[in-house]
Amino acid sequence: MGLIQNVIEGMGVPTVSITVHPHLTAGVGVPRAITLRFPQGNVVGEPFNEEQQLAILANALHAVETIQRPNTILEWPYRWRARPQETR
Repeated sequence: MGLIQNVIEGMGVPTVSITVHPHLTAGVGVPRAITLRFPQGNVVGEPFNEEQQLAILANALHAVETIQRPNTILEWPYRWRARPQETR
């Protein structure tokens, strides 16, 4: 995703990544990203938790406007609370 993000940014379109693997995202040199402590495959929130999902997406859009330095990765305080059987 980060490589594509860099190409899109090169065309003048701001982007933001949401990642659960910040060490991998940092290695690609993304323009801006946010990281969450969520299981892989669930980067926008817990299943059926619409309020949380909308908040994460709204914060991601806000990050596009506020992160000014390239290669910035912010960690957000959201924590995974769903039980494992709810993610299947």
